[in-house]
Amino acid sequence: MPYLEAHHLIPLALQNVITKKLDVIENIFSLCPNCHRAIHHAEKDLTRHIINKLVDKRPVILDVMNVTVTDVFSFYSVEDIY
Repeated sequence: MPYLEAHHLIPLALQNVITKKLDVIENIFSLCPNCHRAIHHAEKDLTRHIINKLVDKRPVILDVMNVTVTDVFSFYSVEDIY
């Protein structure tokens, strides 16, 4: 039976850092189990790709949470560091 899993793009563990409430509909995405695991455990390029797709689908998330895509990458430790 197919199913989806709820995923908070801005992790709830960051609630003490982010001033906005994180457990809101704008921050919750439905992911298939494979993508949900991948966003947490895949190679950096795949994780960045999934994050970009989610933000592309709902760009308002960045404004609502007052963050950038680079910030989101850093939350998942997949930012480019030069």
